[in-house]
Amino acid sequence: MALPLYGPLGSRIPPEDALRELLGKVPEVVIPAEKLNEIRNVLSDLVVLSERMKGDYEKLERRAIHPILKAFAREAARNEEQHMVLLGELLGKYGK
Repeated sequence: MALPLYGPLGSRIPPEDALRELLGKVPEVVIPAEKLNEIRNVLSDLVVLSERMKGDYEKLERRAIHPILKAFAREAARNEEQHMVLLGELLGKYGK
């Protein structure tokens, strides 16, 4: 199965390329210190949630019987891995 914008189902966009594309379009802005702390906290919370979701999808993949559900869970777990990489890069940028 091929999707019009992303290629074959299950293909992965390298997180670094996606991050570069997303952040390349955003102009640099000065973020006030109190908002910067809030952004750091939200990013940290998102990392924790993404790790939990990845674990839940991996558990679903192990327990699923139907091959389509297994494939969905596997790809969703990979998607969460990409989210964690992107969030890590954002934390690196704003976590200083």
